[in-house]
Amino acid sequence: MNHQLEQHEIIIAGLGVLTLLVLLYILWRLHQSKEYPEFDLVDLLMENGKASKFAIFLLGAFIATTWVLVYQTIHNALTEWLFAAYGAFWVVPVVTKLLNGAQDKTK
Repeated sequence: MNHQLEQHEIIIAGLGVLTLLVLLYILWRLHQSKEYPEFDLVDLLMENGKASKFAIFLLGAFIATTWVLVYQTIHNALTEWLFAAYGAFWVVPVVTKLLNGAQDKTK
């Protein structure tokens, strides 16, 4: 399986890497900021102030499935069921939590 990357695939991958680096830089700046002391990147790996195996596993699963989605997109192999599964696993729960949080604030 000898696949040469096309120019548009390289551009898409480059933009993805650039976007990731910018996002990581912004998160790091927020983490270091004295204006937002409540923002702590370590919270991604902890629950109730203790290291959480589940949180670490969940973060790893998110990174792995996101990479699969990006890889499939770059290689023009993304299928509807894979996109729907990604949405079901990651997007729907986040949107639901956000909407439930917004409803709690209005009560």
